[in-house]
Amino acid sequence: MTTRPVRVKRALFILPLISALSGAAAVALSAQSSAATMFVARVSTSPTAVRDAAGQSWSASTGFIGGSFWKSHPNGGDIKGTTSDALYHTEMWGMTGWQTNVPAGDYEVTLLTHEAFFSAAGQRVMSVSAEGTQFIKDLDIYRTVGKNAALNRTFKVKVTDGVLNLGFSAT
Repeated sequence: MTTRPVRVKRALFILPLISALSGAAAVALSAQSSAATMFVARVSTSPTAVRDAAGQSWSASTGFIGGSFWKSHPNGGDIKGTTSDALYHTEMWGMTGWQTNVPAGDYEVTLLTHEAFFSAAGQRVMSVSAEGTQFIKDLDIYRTVGKNAALNRTFKVKVTDGVLNLGFSAT
């Protein structure tokens, strides 16, 4: 099998586990401590900021290590499984990681992905780690949802050093 670049769509929606948020990302948690402060980052892969269907702003691409920008749907187009199609019209590919400064704490990370290029299972398989621990192993987006369909994956991670680090690898 030929190695293909890893692609992550409108990459990250980050929430602490102790805050509340609802909207297009379909993540809702409730505050568990009145002393808790909410930290939310929505980072797109676009070189410009984007708004989702709920009107929430996603910042321009930042924090990626390596890789290249690609406008996978230059004329727009429907992405199955979401009403926020614009979040999936651009992507980063070939990157090895992503990082951002965050307060130490527990986070919920959601990666928004879809397969825009390949038309068969097994052509792009990727794994994702956070803070040195693998959370997603051998994900084949096409095999899971097909082409041009949203696939979001969420995992919880503890950050102790003030920097959330994600690693991406392709097989």
